[in-house]
Amino acid sequence: MLFATDYMLRVTGFPLAMPVFFPFQTGIFLFIFGIFYLLALREFAFVKTILLSKSFAVVFLTVHAVFLSAPPIIWAACVVDGGMLVALSAALVRVRSAAVAQRKPLS
Repeated sequence: MLFATDYMLRVTGFPLAMPVFFPFQTGIFLFIFGIFYLLALREFAFVKTILLSKSFAVVFLTVHAVFLSAPPIIWAACVVDGGMLVALSAALVRVRSAAVAQRKPLS
């Protein structure tokens, strides 16, 4: 959405917007989220923020797809966000389990 905004709108099934400010702004937000997702690989505190973000995204996208006749690409976005939510949740559980297993009992 950030680059080739008109093309991306056409390909994903959204109507062309005039002016393209809001679709372009969406591209910038997606870029910023991408940076935070990469930072979460190094900063563990971001993981909870991403889990919350993905949870809200799945609900938001599902509501729009079911009740507001959004383009079919929204279902794909919902599946991808849901997959990221499940994968990240599983990784978080695994990391926490490993951390608990490494602790030694107190004598």
